[in-house]
Amino acid sequence: MHRPAPGLARVYGRTPSMCAVVATRAKGNGRRWVAAVVAATVAFVVGLSVGALASPFFGDEEFRRAFLTSAGFGGVAAVGAALVAFAAALYSVRSTREQAEADREQSERRERKEQWWSRAEWALTQVAHGGSAAVIGLGVLEALGRSEWADQHEGDIIAAATDFALVTEELETDAGSSDDLPHDSDD
Repeated sequence: MHRPAPGLARVYGRTPSMCAVVATRAKGNGRRWVAAVVAATVAFVVGLSVGALASPFFGDEEFRRAFLTSAGFGGVAAVGAALVAFAAALYSVRSTREQAEADREQSERRERKEQWWSRAEWALTQVAHGGSAAVIGLGVLEALGRSEWADQHEGDIIAAATDFALVTEELETDAGSSDDLPHDSDD
């Protein structure tokens, strides 16, 4: 899966996953636009056909002119215009709601990620102090590594910190055990 550079995603105020959502939504909107154009074209052709077939039923040119300038036709046109305006407003409301939901989810994800990093920073500090604090820090890092908010990058950082702590502990243990060994003395 291709992921956009994190720096670019931050520039545009979106997480990499939100960039994918926006691209998918744009593709869906393009399809809707094409469908609307096709539907309008089909409606125009059908209207012309029905108009040509209905001409004998509506009488002569004078009748059509009188109908098109009548209050009844004006009312039908007003209802049609109101339906178009309603559809546009409905689309706008849905679009705004979807964008608000996406913004809320992005904000929530950002806050959770910040919490994750503050906890990881605390745990890494505990590991760096060594001793019993390092054991607690390693436990917290292990839990953070299993968290849904830990991506590959965070997992790599946790693995590096854990490896460092284990190597440091091993070196300290080896240094402590070599001090306990008897030394040859040249008396």
